[in-house]
Amino acid sequence: MNNFPFLLLEEPPQTPTAFISDIPSNMSFIKEDLKYFHPDDLEEMDIQHSHAMLSLRAKRFYSRTGRPIPSNSPNTRVGLDKSKLRCYNCNQLRHFARECKAPKANTTAAPQPRQA
Repeated sequence: MNNFPFLLLEEPPQTPTAFISDIPSNMSFIKEDLKYFHPDDLEEMDIQHSHAMLSLRAKRFYSRTGRPIPSNSPNTRVGLDKSKLRCYNCNQLRHFARECKAPKANTTAAPQPRQA
């Protein structure tokens, strides 16, 4: 939590605006200031910042795509749906060519056309 005093003003169209008061203008860190922090504290701050940014990014992604947010239950599967995936080696569904159990096809030949 920040312990900075805030001043709340209202502008004519009743739009509240927050201003930070009594804060010196030189509150930013410079490289020389970092030597006063313990390296573990810097790493913790970096991890917390990365976690916060990842959380915001995930929230935006799920709200934009409309997908449900995955839960932490063991039944929840997050990953690629292979039901519509077609192998470039044998032209069968549900696996990649690198996972194919059929003998390797000639790689110089064009892939077979997709059958409907």
